[in-house]
Amino acid sequence: MELKQQNKFSNWLKTSITARMLMVGFLVIILLIPLSYINSLITERTYRQQDVVNDINSKWGNHVLVYGPILKLPYKTYTETSTFNQDTKTYLTETQTHTKYVYIFPENLNTAASVDSKTLNRGNFESAVFTTKMNFSGHYSPIDLSLKDIKKRRYYLG
Repeated sequence: MELKQQNKFSNWLKTSITARMLMVGFLVIILLIPLSYINSLITERTYRQQDVVNDINSKWGNHVLVYGPILKLPYKTYTETSTFNQDTKTYLTETQTHTKYVYIFPENLNTAASVDSKTLNRGNFESAVFTTKMNFSGHYSPIDLSLKDIKKRRYYLG
């Protein structure tokens, strides 16, 4: 009798689509466990790679933007405020000085740059770093600052 029941169960396992689907579903659920471990390992390595790149870049300098030489010319502006004093019946005038800047760009600018790159490694991770040599030459043309309402007496150095 027992043998007959075993035969019946094994025959059901071999022929039943439901039994096959249950086995496949069980295997899928079991295989999701190592898949989640692999996914967390990939995420951890991605964060570690970004940390290594940030660490190497902080020692070599992060993003570098080169604009060329720019003249920064300071000048002064003045604002006057008048207040009426009720006790003395007079106006008090107060002058405030503000420092502003004019930025003057070259008329033409020639740039020669040579860039060398190399790869730095730290453990399994790597980052590309660059060194450069630059030469600038250019020409500034005279600028009439009176068009910007800046008078010559307002320029100062220092």
